[in-house]
Amino acid sequence: MSASFKDYLNSYEFNAKLLGVDETVSYTPITTSQLKKLLVHENEQDREILENAFDKVMNESITSDHDVKNMYLQDRFYLLVEMRKNSKGKLYQFSFKCPKCENFVYHSVDLGELPYTCRNDKADPWVNLTENISIMLDFITRNDQIEAYNKLKEVQYQSQGQKDADYATYTLANSIKGITSPAGEEYEISLEDKVYLLDNVSAGGYDEIKSWYDDNNFGLDFTFSLNCMHCSFSQKQNIPLHDFFT
Repeated sequence: MSASFKDYLNSYEFNAKLLGVDETVSYTPITTSQLKKLLVHENEQDREILENAFDKVMNESITSDHDVKNMYLQDRFYLLVEMRKNSKGKLYQFSFKCPKCENFVYHSVDLGELPYTCRNDKADPWVNLTENISIMLDFITRNDQIEAYNKLKEVQYQSQGQKDADYATYTLANSIKGITSPAGEEYEISLEDKVYLLDNVSAGGYDEIKSWYDDNNFGLDFTFSLNCMHCSFSQKQNIPLHDFFT
């Protein structure tokens, strides 16, 4: 069969070394057809539907033996930004409403210049909660997040606040990979038992868990300094994602 122009479309391949594990992901740029799939969900209010759309598009672009659902959330997001850089360019322009004067401020961010932190693989994963109980922690993967979302579907919530609180508990519970106590070591632990532990640990023990994440966190610093040209307001903000691929 003779060659055609189709053999040369999207023929470039890029590599991204993940920040949380010593692995390199190969991928091709996101195509116009894939962007259309994302734009369908441009105004989607259900975060999980949007995340599933990102999963599908990212996995379609990955050419190495990787699945974004098995990645740490930090690595998945870092890879998403890398894909955007090599699909639409490093420059990301967006507008931001100043919370003080309510005027819109326009910004440009060079995605290639964003700082990042690699995971410290020498960090001790064990945290002492009490004299008798210690837990082994790891960071959340996309699969862990999906399981937390699925648990939320089992409950009819009366308020968004309660739903958000349960989501935080479920995701944090999924970060527990082991428990050691006078009864022995446990590694096959149900999500229900992990949630029970979090719900019944002391406030001091809970703070130890949060401190572990603060001390060992890694990933891309996806923030910018908002300096309003219309007033004196200045503050560090998260870079908005609503027009990230448009």
